[in-house]
Amino acid sequence: MRQVDMAIAAINAEELMRRRRVRGLDLNDHIAVIDSLVSEGLVPEALELLDEIIAVVETLEQYDDREPQPYWYERAAGLHRRLGNHGAELDVLGRWLIAWPQARKRPDVARDRIRARYRDVADRHGI
Repeated sequence: MRQVDMAIAAINAEELMRRRRVRGLDLNDHIAVIDSLVSEGLVPEALELLDEIIAVVETLEQYDDREPQPYWYERAAGLHRRLGNHGAELDVLGRWLIAWPQARKRPDVARDRIRARYRDVADRHGI
């Protein structure tokens, strides 16, 4: 039975690595890509890529019981803020809060930080 468990774990790890790919790269390899797009003034293109990444991150839950990485959501929210689109900023922060509700698994500092940012943006802009 131990060999079966090891085989299942190996298959799951391989599947997780496959699912972490967006446009042929691992999720984390896109940090530099997004930085480059932003520095070239291609913020809409960076947001498009971030939307794809966020969609993938949200599918990883069955393979990884950690919260969806808040980095991607916070980065997208910051770019929306830079464009003055506070509604979209709230949408992306709210999307993370929905993906990682209070009742799930364990408390998380990111939840408190994102919830506070959400409230701050909503209050400042009357949204």
